[in-house]
Amino acid sequence: MKKIICFDLDDTLIDDNYKFEITFCDCIGVIIKALETRSPQIDTILKTAQDIDNKNWESLPKEERYMPRRVATSWMEAYEKLAKENNIPVRRHVTRLLWSLVMTNYDPPYYVIPGVVEVLKELKDHGHQLHVITVGHINIQMRKLKVSGLIKYFDKQHVEKSDKEPIIQKITDKYGKENVVMIGNSMRSDINPALNVGVKAIYIPRGNWHRFKAEPVNNKYIVLKNIAEVPKNI
Repeated sequence: MKKIICFDLDDTLIDDNYKFEITFCDCIGVIIKALETRSPQIDTILKTAQDIDNKNWESLPKEERYMPRRVATSWMEAYEKLAKENNIPVRRHVTRLLWSLVMTNYDPPYYVIPGVVEVLKELKDHGHQLHVITVGHINIQMRKLKVSGLIKYFDKQHVEKSDKEPIIQKITDKYGKENVVMIGNSMRSDINPALNVGVKAIYIPRGNWHRFKAEPVNNKYIVLKNIAEVPKNI
């Protein structure tokens, strides 16, 4: 039976997590240097940035949560908070540097996860229709697909502003629950939306960003260690 196979993009097909980890280390280094001897420990800086990012996530409209400026603003605000707590003047060149460091994550190069191309080719050869469902800025996400060369494997590209569930529902309404599969690395944004719709979900955990994590709405999903296992589990 030919299926409509839907893939998440970031950290399912393209390795984004490592870029953010490197950048966050760079941001911490910038803050430590700016605060000098009054700088808190690394864990405190990271927790401050994460707490602010959590607050920004909750306060922003849904369509703005996945925009690059949210992450950049969170790091700028973390620096400003720590500087003020330690009675150190906030320096604009530091905030600009933090902004530019975060923004470079969204530029090429984009690294395709090993095994992805082979899996996409195999699925296409078997006649399956491939869709990519991703959330974020449409120009950035489409650039990732084009520059990486992955766009040629997909029959449809869906770039959503906030939530994948409506587009999964739309695809399901058109093709039927039994014919749709959703594959992703995030329980929060990939697997739970698929489970809510009632389609088959394949979870390939990757990345440790706190936004990936959530409790599953039920246990009706498959967990794989590697994307190479996908074809035999469709």
